[in-house]
Amino acid sequence: MPPKNNPASERMKQAFLLIFFGSLACIGIFICGFAVSDFRASVLSRTWPVTQGTTIVDGHEGLMRLNDTHYIYNYGGKNYRNKKVRFFTNNRVFNPGPPLRLRASAQFDVYVHPEMPSKSVLNTGISRIGFMTVLVFGGGLFFFGTGGFIRALRADQDQAV
Repeated sequence: MPPKNNPASERMKQAFLLIFFGSLACIGIFICGFAVSDFRASVLSRTWPVTQGTTIVDGHEGLMRLNDTHYIYNYGGKNYRNKKVRFFTNNRVFNPGPPLRLRASAQFDVYVHPEMPSKSVLNTGISRIGFMTVLVFGGGLFFFGTGGFIRALRADQDQAV
């Protein structure tokens, strides 16, 4: 067993804590940035032009779950294929409702990004509860990581004195 005052093991411990808490802070920033970007795109999607889409049958018969849906649509004289149904913060976890199932070859509205027609969604809008949940989680990770990082730095400086 190494002695308790082993400087090498203390430095390794400090390095691990700095990397761990720094990573948590970075992940928190990434999650918050993702939530804000998703919120912006979902709000803008309400103004996107609407076109008709048709479900594609990929080995399914009859009713398909919405998450398994692939669809095609025509925008600007060109055909596109997509499977994005909704934005993450408008997920069924945050925005519960009756399950939506589509029949094979069903017709429905597709909201198409006007500058990037390959991007589209079936359900526009956002769940504010979902947005706030993701934002609070990311912010919590950031503050917890930053606090741990600062504490680890202080402990490292206290040992150096």
